[in-house]
Amino acid sequence: MTVKGGRYQPQEPRSPNLLDAPVAIGQEVQEAVPELAPVLDEVADASMRFIKHAMGSYSNDGPGGVPVVLSQSLNDFMEILFDIRTGRGRSALRGTRGLFELLVTARDVMQDPILEKRYMDHESVVSQLEAALDFEAEHLPKRPRREDVRRRRRLAEATQVAYDSALETYGKDFKRRWAPRDLAARAKEYGLEKDYEFYRLSSAVLHGSSGGALGIKKVIEDRIVHRTGPSLLLCPLAFLQALRYFDMLLDTYGGTHPVTFTNDLRAAIAKALMLWPKYRRAVHRLDLSIWPNSPPPNLISLFVANSPSGLEKWFIHDPDAGLVIEAEAPKHIPDEQAIMLDGIRHMLYTEYPNSDEPLSAGVVGVDLVPKRGAKWEEDKPVLVREAGYPDE
Repeated sequence: MTVKGGRYQPQEPRSPNLLDAPVAIGQEVQEAVPELAPVLDEVADASMRFIKHAMGSYSNDGPGGVPVVLSQSLNDFMEILFDIRTGRGRSALRGTRGLFELLVTARDVMQDPILEKRYMDHESVVSQLEAALDFEAEHLPKRPRREDVRRRRRLAEATQVAYDSALETYGKDFKRRWAPRDLAARAKEYGLEKDYEFYRLSSAVLHGSSGGALGIKKVIEDRIVHRTGPSLLLCPLAFLQALRYFDMLLDTYGGTHPVTFTNDLRAAIAKALMLWPKYRRAVHRLDLSIWPNSPPPNLISLFVANSPSGLEKWFIHDPDAGLVIEAEAPKHIPDEQAIMLDGIRHMLYTEYPNSDEPLSAGVVGVDLVPKRGAKWEEDKPVLVREAGYPDE
């Protein structure tokens, strides 16, 4: 609690809109590493040339697994590069985790036609899952709901035979995963045991484990501080691994499809890898500059009283955002806080009975609930005399 000059003294608001944070962070990353955008643009341009050629030259006579893997890999890779530009470390790491799975899958389907067919047969399993999910229909108006129900019914009917045949051929475990062995065993076969450890680390972020708060949790002055917004510290690792995995995927593809447009793309990836140490240094410096030197204030229960009118109100104050929301009077006030409030009332009503200036005090240990229908508003009208005091 801070009472100074008759008013509670808030800090200046300093929290940006959370949805705008990646844009602001992206600008700072670009200023720190101006070569980043041109290098990533070169990777993206070469990727488009590669995928156009790969899709156009692939034979339609085969099972069709190779273009499916390539398409997913390229789209994930492009999204990761966007995340790298904007400091979205958690998204980047999750995307890179998926890219590792696609790399292992690519080695399966590009080297073994039997596995490629098995991979494609699993499509009916996913279609049956999609047909059974009615979450969207539950939130749609009547006509779109009927259309969605019909769409899912047609999908279920169209894939039922293939689904039944796949389970008969591969067994019931095929519903759980398409590959006959788990990812760890397949990664080991391709010499990717160490990269599988990266997969396990990134899985902590994906699954929301306690250790998955990398880059957004820090101990400051013996207090755990959780940060909202981009997780910058995850970006360098995700960037490095994404470049490596996509390059290895291209190497795998080139080994079975000699006539490709992989040379320009692999050269662009090599240039990005050369830039990576500078990117890592810049991101680490930027991350250090964002963390506060001391723990930020929590939401504060705020007592506001006006002497001439005798009006008393309670607010919940967000000092970081500079906002307040009116609250219901607390049902219970601990003895220590009650004594403090009595002292404030005595000072206000006996020593300053004619003062038009309200007195505001932050009260620790009093829990408040926002009033029904109340909205967050700027705190200055409540905390600053010159801004006026809200009418009843």
